[in-house]
Amino acid sequence: MQRFGWKTWGAVVLALFAAWVVSQVLWGGTNWSQRLTVTVSVDGKPVSASAVTRINVRGGGKPVLPDAGVYSFNVRGEAVALEIPGRGWLFALQKPAPMSLAEDAFDAFRLAVFGSRERYSMIPDYIGQTLTLQPNNYPLLVTFDDPARPETVKRVDPANLAASFGAGVRLETIALSITDEKPADGVIEKVLPWLGKYPGPVLCSKIGGPISEAPFCSLVRQDDFKKGN
Repeated sequence: MQRFGWKTWGAVVLALFAAWVVSQVLWGGTNWSQRLTVTVSVDGKPVSASAVTRINVRGGGKPVLPDAGVYSFNVRGEAVALEIPGRGWLFALQKPAPMSLAEDAFDAFRLAVFGSRERYSMIPDYIGQTLTLQPNNYPLLVTFDDPARPETVKRVDPANLAASFGAGVRLETIALSITDEKPADGVIEKVLPWLGKYPGPVLCSKIGGPISEAPFCSLVRQDDFKKGN
């Protein structure tokens, strides 16, 4: 009778683990859509825009630790593009990552830990529900001096939209809804025609100097505006 040494058993265990990871990536996982809606007050009148992102998460495991599990993400959607009449465009980027935005907003990681469920698996339970995001959970807000020139991108302070768009403009709410909708394509390209195929480069190149002195345009990527093709 043939006996297997520890090296052979180790190879078998490693192969089984690899097969489990592959099976999780290919077949396991969670899917949902989320709608981000930004509402701004312009001279006392509300103006809003929204965008839907579809997220597929594959792999993972029980979230005993914050980084537990091996994950593969497929994200398709666009940033929110809100035209402020006569003032320019406000963009709510896909930064931080949309799945992190939903997980933090709905406290899904903590609930998954206490429920002994896979990470992200709680989020589809909230289909049909909407939450108003707190400022610490806001996505990155930006605008452009000239939307045709990506290097003119500027950060927008959510607490002081008037500094970017003039007096009478203020942020009302940023809301996140879990839905079963499909993303709409092509809106963002009409406003920003220079956007390329996903994934895209940064909006400008940093030339020399310390990272602390890098221009803001070198810290923003094209795929912060659109993910997936």
